[in-house]
Amino acid sequence: MNAEPMTARRDERLTGGTGELTDVRVVDIKMPFGSMVVFMVKWAIAAIPAVLILAALYLFVIGVLVGAFSHHAR
Repeated sequence: MNAEPMTARRDERLTGGTGELTDVRVVDIKMPFGSMVVFMVKWAIAAIPAVLILAALYLFVIGVLVGAFSHHAR
C-alpha cells in the first residue's frame, strides 16, 4: 500500500488546495450556561491534583537546595 496519496490528500486538506497553510480562527463558541458551569467545576476539581503535584515538586526542590547549601553554612 502506497502512503503517498494519503499524504497528498492530507496536505491538500491542510492547505485548502493552495499549497500554503491556512489560518484557523475560532470566532464564537455557543455553549449553554449550565454546561459551561459544569465544565468549569470539573476544570477546578481537575486542577487540585495538579496543584498538589506542583507543590510536592516545589517542596522537594527546596528541600534539596536547603540540604545542599546548609552544609556550607557551618
